[in-house]
Amino acid sequence: MQVPFYRHGLSAADAAAVAGVLDTPFLTTGALTRQVEAQLAAFFDAPHALLTNSWTNGAVATLLALGVGPGDEVIVPAMTFIATANAAELVGARPVFADVDPDTLLMTPQTLRPKVTARTAAVIPVHLYGRLCDVAALVRCLEDAPRRVAVIEDAAHAFEATRDGHPPGRVSDAAIFSFYATKNVTCGEGGAIVTHNPELAARLAMTRLHGMSAGAADRHAGARYRHWDMTVLGTKANLPDLLAALLPRQIETIRDRLPMRQALAARYRDALAARADLRLPAMPPGCTSAWHLFAVDVGGHRRDRVLAALGQAGIGCTVSYRSVPTLTYYRTRYGFTPDDHPVSRDWGDGTISLPFFPGLTEDQQGYVSACLIETLDRIREPAVGGGAIAAIDSPSALHKADPMTPTIDQLYRYPVKGLSADPLDTVALAADQGMPEDRRFAITHGGSEFDPLAPRWLPRRNFVVVARTERLAALDTGYDADTQTLVIRRNGRPVARGSLTTVTGRAVIEQFLAAYLARDVPGVPKIVEAPGVMFSDSPDKLVSVINLASVGDLERVTKAPVHPLRFRGNVYLSNLPAWQETRWVGATLAIGAVRLVVVDPIERCAATAVDPVTGARDLNIPKALQQGFDHCLFGVFARVAVGGRISRGDPVTVTPAPSSSCGG
Repeated sequence: MQVPFYRHGLSAADAAAVAGVLDTPFLTTGALTRQVEAQLAAFFDAPHALLTNSWTNGAVATLLALGVGPGDEVIVPAMTFIATANAAELVGARPVFADVDPDTLLMTPQTLRPKVTARTAAVIPVHLYGRLCDVAALVRCLEDAPRRVAVIEDAAHAFEATRDGHPPGRVSDAAIFSFYATKNVTCGEGGAIVTHNPELAARLAMTRLHGMSAGAADRHAGARYRHWDMTVLGTKANLPDLLAALLPRQIETIRDRLPMRQALAARYRDALAARADLRLPAMPPGCTSAWHLFAVDVGGHRRDRVLAALGQAGIGCTVSYRSVPTLTYYRTRYGFTPDDHPVSRDWGDGTISLPFFPGLTEDQQGYVSACLIETLDRIREPAVGGGAIAAIDSPSALHKADPMTPTIDQLYRYPVKGLSADPLDTVALAADQGMPEDRRFAITHGGSEFDPLAPRWLPRRNFVVVARTERLAALDTGYDADTQTLVIRRNGRPVARGSLTTVTGRAVIEQFLAAYLARDVPGVPKIVEAPGVMFSDSPDKLVSVINLASVGDLERVTKAPVHPLRFRGNVYLSNLPAWQETRWVGATLAIGAVRLVVVDPIERCAATAVDPVTGARDLNIPKALQQGFDHCLFGVFARVAVGGRISRGDPVTVTPAPSSSCGG
């Protein structure tokens, strides 16, 4: 079953409304935008509403209208989408991150108060996942601030939400909404600002449109042309009528759709309630959530393995969100460490958002819940009481604390060199062969020396690989060894499917890759294979082995999470001391009847700099290895000396290499 993360509910009637705009004089902001703004003002019981082309530009326009800029500080929660903090950066202010409440994940007076200084000009509380902060309490908290502090609600998730019966924007300076593609009300890209302050509304009318005193429709509203002036600096944040046309019907029916979201949330909660190894954010008192997202914390160490497993099952999931101060830009610009905002860090390391939209069927939702539970049972990580996941911040924290026998934690193969891993529960190894189906196929580019008439092993420069083309890592793939069928998914949705051993099947995959990689690789990508050849970085047929404890210790140097799949290994071992594998050359690993003989350490290249989930080139792993350990080696290659079946959970016995002696 395929379950997308999101599917919009727009209809032919919405398309007709957009088409109707084509018969009017203005495609940009005009009469229709004004009508929708009046509709929004009535919905939120506010005197002023202004449409914008995004939440981000709406926030920038609002900060400009409030006079926030260089030298000012804007307090935002650490647990949010990057746009909240970026808006402050874009006007020249400094974002100051407040941690969030450990139960609700919302900003509270307790988390806000320590961050207020004489430089604080604004606070942007976030109504995360659709649950409203207690904005009135935050406003009261700021009454004793050294200066007047504006409160701007990030209501991107909370269009139909209420707290104590009131919608966003009631007691703050402004509330800003998003109409992005996945939002409860959407026009693809867009947003709105709601305010009860007429002076702010007047300034916003200018700062959302370059600072101009009159827009295009206003200049041509009467019989005579109206000249415009620019008295303040603004941005380009206005929404065109062409997109505004999608909004009226959705606004009219949004409250009718809320019970559907509430029912979806209740089904997920019921299905997952018995799991002591999951954590759900608490609902604040008096809050009616908009239920924009359904997020769960599965635990930082296993989050990416859960994402990979659900992706392999055809389930679209995402991460909402990583703690903003842990991201490279903010970490390097302001020197944040993971311990600065521990609640946001822990949730950001462990969160996944499950498929959630009104059209989601009970069968689809049941499939998602069942797959998540099966995945959690298979990973089998320890939990603590009270419904909270055990605090495991890194692989090293898990594996150093457990003195048990070395064990196979994970098994992977990479059917297509450069594409994502295929997880396995068990595999049969043969002597002097690598992992079955591992690197069986590769992708050539226009400069490749590969000759399909005389196929042979070639070094990586002849193929499209993550080291040079990080966009490959953003693709999630699944492989059926029985039919040699590859499925490529992007953002959780299948985009290409074909058998790699048929001309037609390869053509389908190649057509997608040609479009996806058009600006990244020379020539036309081609799927190739060479019978009896593994397209690994070694011409020998070897198995790569990774020690998870070493991954954890590497995080001590990077000061950031390191996904184990950056190293594209076949066998991942747990319950070992960090870096023990560096002494294994010549050693034998016994796994039941199977014998692996370690032959070489693995020198790491730029491919490890790429996050295997996001496709972002965000960590310089070779540099971190060199700085922290005086080498660029990570993991080992092993030759299968005696074949047989190995499985996840199998114990491993390490026999050191025989010591040599010499006499004279």
